[in-house]
Amino acid sequence: MSFKLLDSGWADEIDAGVRATPGSILIVCPFIKRRTAERLLSVRPPADFRIVTRFDLNAFNAGVSDLDALELLLQNGAKIRGIVGVHSKMYVFGSTRAIVTSANLTESAMFKNKEFGFTTDDPDISLQCHNYFKGLWDCTKRDLTASAIEEWRLKLAPLRAGARIGSQLPVLAKLSGRSHRSFWSPPQRRRCSLL
Repeated sequence: MSFKLLDSGWADEIDAGVRATPGSILIVCPFIKRRTAERLLSVRPPADFRIVTRFDLNAFNAGVSDLDALELLLQNGAKIRGIVGVHSKMYVFGSTRAIVTSANLTESAMFKNKEFGFTTDDPDISLQCHNYFKGLWDCTKRDLTASAIEEWRLKLAPLRAGARIGSQLPVLAKLSGRSHRSFWSPPQRRRCSLL
């Protein structure tokens, strides 16, 4: 078993996880860019390929995250769900390899920014990461669709053309009454904001 603290080399670590051809890839990441998504797809993804991210039109409009990236991931078999306020970054490959980091799936995070976190093949830590992912995933039952992405593109089009449609774009979510309990906190009622 290994546990490594890292402050660089995130792209290499994620590439190694993908190349290991795990039975599943589970990702929690608020911001995803197309070039990094392409890199993630350099090896055919497994059947269980799931992502929890944010669906925030402001982030898409600002270029912090890409609708093209989400569309590409969908086209390659990913199931994608959105939760308001998700900010953690976690990549779980199969049942034993996990990466927890400050790095989003963006070129800046992978190669330029000062990011910190760890990678491990400890099965106990990986199980805790799986449980965290499952808690987020179960907050919503609605998978992203290509038609939703197209609808969001139409909402963003006037901004791309220079028109002003207000100061703030919507975060595309609603409040759910479902409880979300993390594995490290005492039982409590929490609400997941989700799409």
